[in-house]
Amino acid sequence: MEKIKELFLSLGYKMEDIDTIRSCYPLTHLTDETFYNKVNEMFSFFLSLGYKKEEVIKITRILPTLFGYDKANIQDKIKGLVLLGFSKEEIIHMSKLYPGIYSYNNLTLKEKIKDLVDLGYQKRDILGIARIFPAIFSYSKENIESKFKNMEELGYSKEDLIYMTKIYPEIYGYQIDKLRSRIEELKELGYSKEAIIKMTKMLPTLFGYSLNNLKDKIEGLEKLGYTKKEIIKMTITSPNIYRFRMDLIKEKINDLMVLGYSLEEVRSMSKLMPAIFNYTKEIINLKINEMINLGYRKEEVLKMILTMPTILSYSLENLKDKIELNDSIGLHDVFIIEPMRMIQSVYITYARYRFFTDKGINLDISCFRKLYMNHLQFEKQYKITKEELLKKYMYDEYKEQYGNIK
Repeated sequence: MEKIKELFLSLGYKMEDIDTIRSCYPLTHLTDETFYNKVNEMFSFFLSLGYKKEEVIKITRILPTLFGYDKANIQDKIKGLVLLGFSKEEIIHMSKLYPGIYSYNNLTLKEKIKDLVDLGYQKRDILGIARIFPAIFSYSKENIESKFKNMEELGYSKEDLIYMTKIYPEIYGYQIDKLRSRIEELKELGYSKEAIIKMTKMLPTLFGYSLNNLKDKIEGLEKLGYTKKEIIKMTITSPNIYRFRMDLIKEKINDLMVLGYSLEEVRSMSKLMPAIFNYTKEIINLKINEMINLGYRKEEVLKMILTMPTILSYSLENLKDKIELNDSIGLHDVFIIEPMRMIQSVYITYARYRFFTDKGINLDISCFRKLYMNHLQFEKQYKITKEELLKKYMYDEYKEQYGNIK
């Protein structure tokens, strides 16, 4: 026994680990000599697989029966996991999070994957979940069905939970009482239950943030000049704000000020579109430069974005199509005068322009608003539905044939 103690201590275990591991079935049936040799052999084997010393100690504390396995047994399990779609590196990482993955045979894992597919997941989603939360394999089909039911009671649909757990599978590790408690904490911060449901659908990791973390973020935003009411409204629209450190938010605000905006203007834009904090300065500069290349002056672009910051959410292709279409029909200045007109789909703009042209109605900057009526008003006045309009005048076909409207 003294020899075993010396081995464990030399490997980095504590005295209390020895009895805990030694008393674990089936290790209790091994003689001291066999036990000593198995520990020595398997510890070295796990190191050879790529584990660090402290990682071997951690996984064997959690699952002492690992010392009862043969090297060939572990290798077979790794091969089986590779066949399921995991890389060796991913398997090592997964086993650090959940050593119990080595306790399943390949057939059992296939059955568990099938159960999850039956519940509504795609196989690729299951593999993605397992890479983050390998303990998913410890849940029975009944466990997960029960979680669906509990979440439905809180206000989430089955489809919601499937989507949320693909992003944050750790939800499966939370007891229903913990989720209820988190919802109550968020309500105390000023959110309605409906808002909380909406936010956590978009940012499931919100369940993992401590209350103090959220309070600190709100306090930090208040110091930047936002009111508590504004912060609540902004984070309902874009809960990702809670993901960012305050120094990163300050950096993003500074990036916008370097472009030429005042702090008050940055606050104004972020209140209109809180997701502005999601964009890097490189992306913002890229879109500004694209608009400049398409014929606007920088000050015009900055003003347009100030009025309608959602411009930054458009792809470069979308921006190009909208601006070039307006240019080709003599309405370049429309987006300067009323940037919100950029909301309208290029498909609608093109179809309406062609409709007016066929009717002999000329459009210029003095009457451009005809092009941007709401759908009901347009249909009522011109007796053609949106669907009929888009079917008759197809922007994609025209663009493919001619490149632009001219």
